Amino acid sequence: MGILIAIISFLVFLMLGIGWQEWICQFLLGIALIFITVVVINHIWNLLGGEPQEKLIESLGNYISNSISLLAQTKDSGLIGFSNAKGPSSNLMEKLKAANKEVDLMGYSLRSWLYGANFSEEIKKLTDKGVKVRVMVMDESNPHFEAYLNPIISTSKADAVKEEITTVQKYFNRNNGQQNNNKPVFVKVKAGLIACNLCRVDSEIYLAPYLYSIPSSNSPLFTISGENTSLYKQYLEEFNSLWGKNEEKVAPLAATQIPNSEDTPII
Repeated sequence: MGILIAIISFLVFLMLGIGWQEWICQFLLGIALIFITVVVINHIWNLLGGEPQEKLIESLGNYISNSISLLAQTKDSGLIGFSNAKGPSSNLMEKLKAANKEVDLMGYSLRSWLYGANFSEEIKKLTDKGVKVRVMVMDESNPHFEAYLNPIISTSKADAVKEEITTVQKYFNRNNGQQNNNKPVFVKVKAGLIACNLCRVDSEIYLAPYLYSIPSSNSPLFTISGENTSLYKQYLEEFNSLWGKNEEKVAPLAATQIPNSEDTPII
């Protein structure tokens, strides 16, 4: 096609009485302009990431494929959402209040729950209507107690956390030991390690993993839903395993009243 156009162009030049030398100059100039145009367009396309339409179609296809894969994984694992944890939020407290059968709370001290608005009243309401409540924190004598306590972080000071555990123990002291009359049961983990802050409400689990490098209040909060999903079963098994290994009556301490506050980070 290019050769045919060149021949036609040459004949037109001859018919117009223009010499062939001038035609060659014009022809070469045209070729040069074509090359320049191609180079410029190619450079612009490269800046845009290559072939724009092909890249867009390929990107869209990958997005759809990944979305379908993620939906399949969500159905199997039960992971339905995550966000930044900022202590027991009002939304999480509402979830707790809506419990019908079982509630599990696990963390280094869980004192932040006690600072939540009307926590003690809500726990009493739950147990009064027959909800089984289990509470589990770290024991100060646990050899792994300081595993996630970063001395650089103010909320992770070992002495402060130990004091918080003592405060929580006093609070739940009247409900120590085996489940009795639908009262909460309190256990301290002497063997094993609590690696996350966990709240299970019936068929949903809310958990924030403990990270050494950041305050626990900045850890991501994951939501898992569905008793038959893999992650739900795994974290319930983790709780039950630690519970069974450490279940015993805790040495009684004097009961205490804890003031309400909504700004205490998850511990």
